[in-house]
Amino acid sequence: MSDERLGARAVIERMKEACAVTTDAALADAIRSSRQNIAKWKSRNSVPYAEAVFVSFIRNVSLDYLLTGDAGESTKLRRPSKIDQEIVRAILANILGFGLFEIPEHREVPQALNDMAKAIVFQYARADDVIRELVSKKGLDPDSARSAAIVGTEMLGTDGTLFGARQPQQKPKRGV
Repeated sequence: MSDERLGARAVIERMKEACAVTTDAALADAIRSSRQNIAKWKSRNSVPYAEAVFVSFIRNVSLDYLLTGDAGESTKLRRPSKIDQEIVRAILANILGFGLFEIPEHREVPQALNDMAKAIVFQYARADDVIRELVSKKGLDPDSARSAAIVGTEMLGTDGTLFGARQPQQKPKRGV
């Protein structure tokens, strides 16, 4: 491996790529540092390890890739850990306990919570797949791909089609 790929300039360029920025000043903003610090890293030919770890964490990029450029394409952008449906169900039960949403009277609470958790896990996986596709095949930066996946998810109907069928909204009951 050439020394150029391990040098501070190469690491900084990969950090810029991970943060979807093109200038030292924009990188400094993205990692809450200063342009002067980045200039020092270049002049010393040394990027603080903690800074690389921070970028790896906040941008979900392989630390090996940032430091060496050698990580395979599959590890360049790490896939988030799978969402556990049981944990989602527990979170929903907790939120239900606070009265932040209601389950229709005709539904059994345990089954409704299971159905909601399953739908959340499915929708998340689908959005994650869209993000990966937009980044790897369409060249979008991760933030733009995430925004597009959010909009797409909001537009999908309950039947999986764009602006598709939704549960009818119940009209509020009026007092007599």
